[in-house]
Amino acid sequence: MLELLKFLNNIYSITPETQQYLSKVLRKKQLRKNQVWLQQDAVCDKIAFIETGLLKVYFESGAKEVCLWYNRENEVIISARSFFAQTPSMLAIRSVSQATLYYIYYAELQELYNTHFEFNINGRKILEHYYSLSEQHVSLLLQPAKMRYLLLTQLYPWMLTDKRITDSMLASYLGMTRASFYALKKDAA
Repeated sequence: MLELLKFLNNIYSITPETQQYLSKVLRKKQLRKNQVWLQQDAVCDKIAFIETGLLKVYFESGAKEVCLWYNRENEVIISARSFFAQTPSMLAIRSVSQATLYYIYYAELQELYNTHFEFNINGRKILEHYYSLSEQHVSLLLQPAKMRYLLLTQLYPWMLTDKRITDSMLASYLGMTRASFYALKKDAA
């Protein structure tokens, strides 16, 4: 939980009272590799901080799994529309590796915002960051294949070096076949 407090304090200092409330309501969850955190069509009723591990955000389209993003250590994981509207999610979330999460339920987060007003700054800054990232992801995925690969190398080089993400997984994320991905990777080398 120390990493989460460090993460939050780097955004905006949280008071001792807020830390006390968080220590009371935050829960720790260990995920096994390939364990589902959120099922598609379920309501996302919690927001989590990834202390360790890698998680995948995706949806199923027929028999095909479409990967939208990977979240790693020191990041927040959520199905935003589902969480904020408390409606069924179009997305699913699953661990790619063993993971340790700290999470808070929707109602508890709302209570935190209502009783610890300074924490609204943390929430807003986190929301701004991830909303900007989501637009960046969408713009990347709308590019031609070669540009998608080049943007991946520029914007998210960690994805190319993280051993938990295979070339096959990257090809899926970029919306291309493995053969196309390998060809682009070879050309870039």
